[in-house]
Amino acid sequence: MLLPAMALFFVACSDDDDNTWESYTEWRDANNAFYEEQKFLMTPEGTNYYTTITSPSNSAAQVLIKYLTDRSKTEGNLSPLSNSTVTVKYIGRLYNGEAFDSSYNQTDSVLNFNLLSVISGWTIALQDMRVGDSARVVIPSGQGYGASTTGSIPPYSTLVFDVKLVDIPATKYVPEKARDCREQSLWIFSCSPQLPAQMHVPGLSLPIMALSRPPYSCLWGRSGVSRRCISMSWPTM
Repeated sequence: MLLPAMALFFVACSDDDDNTWESYTEWRDANNAFYEEQKFLMTPEGTNYYTTITSPSNSAAQVLIKYLTDRSKTEGNLSPLSNSTVTVKYIGRLYNGEAFDSSYNQTDSVLNFNLLSVISGWTIALQDMRVGDSARVVIPSGQGYGASTTGSIPPYSTLVFDVKLVDIPATKYVPEKARDCREQSLWIFSCSPQLPAQMHVPGLSLPIMALSRPPYSCLWGRSGVSRRCISMSWPTM
């Protein structure tokens, strides 16, 4: 039975206590062994089947990713930031292949969410993807739900997701300087209470500037790869 799509979000239903640790010893060992097996899985050509992706803010936080589509066809497309809102299609499974969640239960088979609101494994993986990419992502329990029970997901579960990054949704708000996108070709790509004065983003050329709408700011820059405008929705207080 598939869970509602909210299974992706942070839910803590049990504590990491001695009883949980002891009760799930066999399950935990099986999940850890599966993750290590996938990490070192090789292709017939002798290369790693998965690529290890590391969080830029925590070198110990890693996930495995295998792209299922030709990435040359998505070269130049946007990648989300850690606070982006994304549109995805996905199916989530336990290490034994049992499905626990799917966006295909939703209208149009997609789900929208902000990367700040999901498990860290999703945030790490989605930031590596570009719009249009499909991938299989293997997430260790430490980047998933840890010692918590979430719906039908037991503690210490390694999670396997088949996911497609469909879009980074646009908003109607465009700063005054960027209203004529056809002429100025501007990206509006990140909103946050605190943003650096400049930031390097693949596919964008400088200048990248901050536009303020207190208490939030947006960064924008001239795109070298497309002549369309895209932006994040302004966060609400």
